Amino acid sequence: MKLTTNFERSALLALALSAASTGFADSNSPWTLAEGTGELGFRYGQQTADRFFVGGAEMPLPADLEQSNVTVDFSYGLNDNLSLDVQLGYANSDFPVNPVLSPKGGLSGLQDSRLGIRYKFFGGVDQLPALSVGVAAIIAGNYDTGAISAIGDGASGFEAQFLAGHAFDSGLVLQGSVARREYSEQVPSQTVLNLGAGYGFTERFSGGVFYQNLRANGNLDIGGPGFSPAVFPELDEDYALFGASLGLSLTESWAATLDFGRKHNGRNTAKSRFFQIGVNYYF
Repeated sequence: MKLTTNFERSALLALALSAASTGFADSNSPWTLAEGTGELGFRYGQQTADRFFVGGAEMPLPADLEQSNVTVDFSYGLNDNLSLDVQLGYANSDFPVNPVLSPKGGLSGLQDSRLGIRYKFFGGVDQLPALSVGVAAIIAGNYDTGAISAIGDGASGFEAQFLAGHAFDSGLVLQGSVARREYSEQVPSQTVLNLGAGYGFTERFSGGVFYQNLRANGNLDIGGPGFSPAVFPELDEDYALFGASLGLSLTESWAATLDFGRKHNGRNTAKSRFFQIGVNYYF
């Protein structure tokens, strides 16, 4: 997808920034791709935590919990208002053996995959805001669960979301989404709020900030009645995170991004810091 104007270049970079990383601030753009065009992204990220939330109480971990991931994202415009989205990835974690938190220590495997479509039903051109809806299948990866070091909950599911955004002539881009996820295997359903803002400072350089709030519909806490390592996927895991992004347009088809941030509160989750670097190719 060739970017022909400074505004298009800045807006697209800002959109990528405010969408942030799917592994941390999992959201999609309300703008769909033009028919026959696409975007391919490669990302490497790391998370580190030395504290976690037992129920709602913050406590130190016995050792640092670290996780790294490699993710590939692909989007393609089926028509001007309908885009196909695919996400694949691999992750591994590092944590000592602990009988309560991590009976097997660090874990690794293919991340949960995502196959979805987004439909833009309003706007996105002529200074109008973009409004879209999306649905996606979540396909469980091949990793082990039952530990704080697990890279996911090991359950397949379904996501439905509503997305909105507006791009201003100044280079400012605002967007947000609300998603609902339903899972199998007794994993609690989730409601996810994403907010993002990006700004094109120059023709090639952009910056952004993002926020995510995730709430699970569960009632099981670490250390509470009925808890054991085997039921980690059933925990009531809540968190809020914030972060910032930087982006550089390398050519009309290539861009590089850097995301970083942390969780600032939560329930039954690690208080992680994260960063991620990525390269996007537009065609």
